[in-house]
Amino acid sequence: MRAFLGFGDLGLQLEGFLNEKSETSVSHYFDDYYVNENRKIFPYDHYLKVIKSYEWIVSLGYNRLWEKQKVIQSILEGGGKFLSVIHPSSFISYRANLKDGVIVYPMCNVDKGVILEEGVLLNNSVTISHDCKVGRCTYLGPGVILSGNTTIGKGCFIGSGSVISNGINIGDNSIIGIGSVITKDMKPNTSGIGNPFKILNSPLKLI
Repeated sequence: MRAFLGFGDLGLQLEGFLNEKSETSVSHYFDDYYVNENRKIFPYDHYLKVIKSYEWIVSLGYNRLWEKQKVIQSILEGGGKFLSVIHPSSFISYRANLKDGVIVYPMCNVDKGVILEEGVLLNNSVTISHDCKVGRCTYLGPGVILSGNTTIGKGCFIGSGSVISNGINIGDNSIIGIGSVITKDMKPNTSGIGNPFKILNSPLKLI
């Protein structure tokens, strides 16, 4: 059986992708706010009691990356499994390595040697060149381009239209604002924006 963990706008989009592929066998929903009389809905935290009972689709958005990391870890430690959702219009090289629970939106291109760790989300039209690695639960916004041999840490947010140069390392939990061009490494827990890129003293807010 399959179940959504968290079900808002992201969950509705992912359910639409599954419907396009005729994969409509999601049976349960775990969310404190979602209401639908025709669906089996359980309190959000109840997932901890039934980790092994479902194949999980973790549909927590980019503004809940910290929580998503904890959820992914708890399900892994509890022996649970994840469903990856990959839109059929996207190209994934057979030489790429996608871990469980990866979500890929339409028109993405993932080249050879790429590693996407658990819970990574690629929004529309993301391009990832050869031999990149994207850490657990990182979010790449629409139109992001990663040049070859780039490493992105876990829990990062890369804003729409950003370009990251070849061989760059982005530390864990970093935030990059929309339209940025990154040509130097970023330390963990930092944020910045722009072209030319500037590190900010105060973190960007994800709203």
